[in-house]
This record gives sequence, C-alpha cells and structure tokens, in this order.
Amino acid sequence: MRKKILYIFFIVLLLINGVLLYMLIQKPQKKGNSKDHFLTQKLEFNEDQEVRFRFLDNEHRKQMRHIDAQMRAAKEELFNSFSDTAFSPVIITERIGSLETKKEQELYAFFKQVRQLCNDDQAKKFDLIIKEALHKRGPKGKRDHKRPPPR
Repeated sequence: MRKKILYIFFIVLLLINGVLLYMLIQKPQKKGNSKDHFLTQKLEFNEDQEVRFRFLDNEHRKQMRHIDAQMRAAKEELFNSFSDTAFSPVIITERIGSLETKKEQELYAFFKQVRQLCNDDQAKKFDLIIKEALHKRGPKGKRDHKRPPPR
C-alpha cells in the first residue's frame, strides 16, 4: 500500500514538474525590450530617444549590478566574522553605507540623464512620474501600505 502511494506521489510530482517546465519555456521573454519599459511608454519616446534610453538603461543596470555585488561581498564578510573575536565591524559597515550612497547617486544620475533626453512636454511628464513614485514609496524604498482602520 505504501509503495503504491509513493509511486502515485512520484508520478504527480513528475507531472507538475513537466507542466512548470512547459510554462517556463512558453513564457514570452520581455526582459531587455525597451518598448515595454514603463518610462518609454509613459513619456512617448521617439525612436532616437528609445535608442539612447536603452543605452543609458544598460549602463545603469551594469553599474547597479556591480555595486550590488560589492555590497553582497561586504555583507558576507561581515556576517562570516561572528567567530572572530578581534573583528571590528565598523570598517565594513562604513563600506556598506558608502556603497548605499553610491547606489543612490547612480540612480539619481541615471534619472537626470533620462530627463535630459526629454523634450519640454516629456520633461513635465517625467517630473510628475518621479514625484508620484516618491510619494508612493516610504523609507528605504518600500511601498507605503495604508493600514486598515482599527476595529
């Protein structure tokens, strides 16, 4: 009886894995397609603006991945040091803080360059989009979720 249940369970798992693989393979790839980018749609960029935006976006993503990799390495070094009694976390935490600052500066520089691509009407739309995005986000870039009223 147990063997029969085990075989049925195994077959069900195989079927589920097959379905998941099929869904993964059949899913259309949208990554990297600037025509699907939120800003290019909202700002109605022309072809030249889209090409320049795509270049800026790729460079920005490279920079952010590089900074993220440095932060992961620093955090790994920090959290692997628990057993070292002579270890002082100050230097590494300052490095992590510096990398956070660098990320914010990179993000600002990217959006400033994107705004420079815009004509006057697009720049006004861009400013509104950025203001809306800032108001929707709380501290540390997390979305503000309104609490339900007390009962």
